[in-house]
Amino acid sequence: MAELPHADEELNFSASDQSTLIVELIIPPQSSLIGERLLDTHLQGDPNAHIIAIKRRRLHYSAQKIGSVRLMVDDTSLNL
Repeated sequence: MAELPHADEELNFSASDQSTLIVELIIPPQSSLIGERLLDTHLQGDPNAHIIAIKRRRLHYSAQKIGSVRLMVDDTSLNL
């Protein structure tokens, strides 16, 4: 699980939580994910991370296409 440096300590991000949490992840310039296909990353294989869509500027990639997208700086992924 990724460390969230500015996370509120009272928030619970565990899989046992019964409520649904939707998170936007933004790819920063220093990310090791830049240039990687989503299918080739640890994010795709994580059973607790369900990536619903990726937004790149004005483009939106849905579940059918997100696996083949090569990630770029400022891409935003919507995760359930």
